[in-house]
Amino acid sequence: MKKNWLVIFEIIIYIGVILIFNFFLNDIYVSIRGYKNYFNSMPLDFIIIYKTLLYFIPILILIILFKLIINKQKKTGINGIYRLIKKILKPHKLVSILVIIVSIVLLFSYTIINIHDLFIYFPTDAPGAENIVRYEGIYEKINIISDDGNQYNGWALIDESNTETIIYYGGNAQLSAVFFMNQNELKWRDYQGFNFVMVDYPGYGLSSGIPNENDINKMSLSVYDYVSKMKYVDSSKIVVMGFSLGTGVASYVGSQRNVYKLILVSPYTSLIDVFNARFPVFYGPFELLIKSKFKTIERIENIDSDVLIIYSLNDEVLPYRFSKQVVDKGKNIESLVLEEESHNNILNNESVFIKISEFIR
Repeated sequence: MKKNWLVIFEIIIYIGVILIFNFFLNDIYVSIRGYKNYFNSMPLDFIIIYKTLLYFIPILILIILFKLIINKQKKTGINGIYRLIKKILKPHKLVSILVIIVSIVLLFSYTIINIHDLFIYFPTDAPGAENIVRYEGIYEKINIISDDGNQYNGWALIDESNTETIIYYGGNAQLSAVFFMNQNELKWRDYQGFNFVMVDYPGYGLSSGIPNENDINKMSLSVYDYVSKMKYVDSSKIVVMGFSLGTGVASYVGSQRNVYKLILVSPYTSLIDVFNARFPVFYGPFELLIKSKFKTIERIENIDSDVLIIYSLNDEVLPYRFSKQVVDKGKNIESLVLEEESHNNILNNESVFIKISEFIR
C-alpha cells in the first residue's frame, strides 16, 4: 500500500506542475489584457516578473517533493513513472533525445497557442473619451447587434453634404472614442469633407466578445453592411481604410464587398510573416499555432477596386518589404512611400492626407 502511495504522490506532482503552469499562463494573459497605466503604479514588466517569481515558489516546492519521492522509490525498489521511463530510455540515447525534443516542442506549442494573441491585440476601454465624444453632441453613436448576438460599438461623423464615407479599421491598440476625441481637437483637419465611421473590434471599448480573426472579420462585414444602409450615406461611395492590423481587416472587406476604394496604411503580407520576422520558427505545421493569420497577400490579388497603399521605409513595427510585396501582388494599385516616418507617425504626415484626399476624389 505504501508503494502505491509513492506512485500516486508522483502523479499528483505531475498534475500540479501542469495546473500551476496553466494558471501562470492565464494569470499573465489576464494581467496584460487588463493592464491600465492609470490604474497601476507598478510597470507592466515588473508585474510579469513578480508573478513569475510568485508561481516559481510552488513549482520549486513540487520539485523538492518530487526529488524526495524519487529517492524514496529508489530505497524501496519501486519503479514509478519517472524511474520506469528512465529505465526504458537509458539504453537508447537517441530515443531519449527525441523524447526531450518532442516535449520541448509540445511545451512551446502549448505556450504559443495560449499567449500569442497578446502580441496581436491590445483591447482596452476609455470611458473618459466616450463621455467627451458623447458630450460634443455632433457624432452619431454606432450600436450594431450581429446575428450571433455580439454587440459592436463605435462612432460616426455624418454630414449629408458629404459624398464619400470612410470606414476605418484601426491598429491593434486604437479605440473609436479616442480616435474621435483626437480628431475633434484637430477639427477633423485631416478628414474634412468626408463622412467617417469607426467601430471597435470585439473586446475593444464597449464592443462585446474576444478579439480573434474570425470574429473581427464578421464584425467588419457587419459594420460595412450597417453603414451602407445609413441615412445620408451613398452606398456606392464607401471607402474602406485600414491601418496596421486594420489593413488585414480592410483587405478582407475589400475581398468580400464591392467597395468604392480601398486604402491600406502600412499593410503586411500576413501575421505569420510578421511573427517570423521576429522569431523565424512558424513554418510548415508551426503555422497552425498562429490562429489569427490575416493573409492580406492572398486577398489583394482578388480585389478589383482602386487601392492606395501607403508605407514607410523607416517602419520599425512592420518591415516595409511586406508592404512592397502587397503592392506588387495587387491590381489597380497606387502607392505613397515615405522615407523617414516611424510606424505610429505615418498618419501624422501631412502628405499622407493630401494623397488620401486626392485618391478618394
